[in-house]
Amino acid sequence: MEIDNIKNRMERVYLSIGQRFDENIEKHINIKYKTDGKSWQVKISFGEENKAEICNQVFIIISHIAKLKDHLKNLYASKGGDAKLIENEIESSDYLKLAIDLDNKEKHGKLKKSRSGKYPYLDEIDRALSVRPGRQIQSSSFSIDPFTGQFEAEGDIIITISAEVDAVDGTRICSLDELINGSIERWEEIIKKYNLIEE
Repeated sequence: MEIDNIKNRMERVYLSIGQRFDENIEKHINIKYKTDGKSWQVKISFGEENKAEICNQVFIIISHIAKLKDHLKNLYASKGGDAKLIENEIESSDYLKLAIDLDNKEKHGKLKKSRSGKYPYLDEIDRALSVRPGRQIQSSSFSIDPFTGQFEAEGDIIITISAEVDAVDGTRICSLDELINGSIERWEEIIKKYNLIEE
């Protein structure tokens, strides 16, 4: 397998994106009980494991998306094209600029300049219960017994990684899902437009 081949590289990008979903709901359910002697509470969550592990998964995805920039520019230049055209395409996509900013922030610790002008960061990184995106499902349901932990799920219910992309001033820009989907759609358009799929 030629790992620098764009088709193979895209396959690895799609694989990393897909790994943010987990069908094994049970391993992520956390139930905590709290009482003060007068009242009793149950807290049910889906992401109590090490937050560093979740962050690593998110930044692996973002890194794969952002690294396509140099690979596609180099490939287009090797075919006699002007790499600045790929740069112009990136500049026309808010999602790609955000992904590249987030990757550079992760690599360098702090952004000296921001392609998006937003100096973005990730917030509220966690796991969440979700209906699998992209599926045509009429209805889904999830119920859990807070005493036993037994649950029932109908439809295509999964655990996913969730996060918000916020600007330096704290305003929400988009969700992690929106960032991933918007970035991949744009890369696919660029690859097709400039005929960058290698056989």
